[in-house]
Amino acid sequence: MSSTTLYRLSGLSLLIGSVLVILGIVPGFFIGDQNPASTISVVTAIIRLVGAMLAALGLPGVYAASHKKAGVLAWDRP
Repeated sequence: MSSTTLYRLSGLSLLIGSVLVILGIVPGFFIGDQNPASTISVVTAIIRLVGAMLAALGLPGVYAASHKKAGVLAWDRP
């Protein structure tokens, strides 16, 4: 698998993961913390967990693709 494909998959994973985290947070504003064992609370927690896992998988790939361009802490940029 080429590095371009891995970079694109990492970006896609990061994008989908962040959307899932946002979608998992929104229902919490409406249902509150009244019953943490309710079905909606459990489903939104699972959605947030999957989204966070996808985002955590996508971050190293995006970093690996851009670390040579950025240099050491982006200090040696022209």
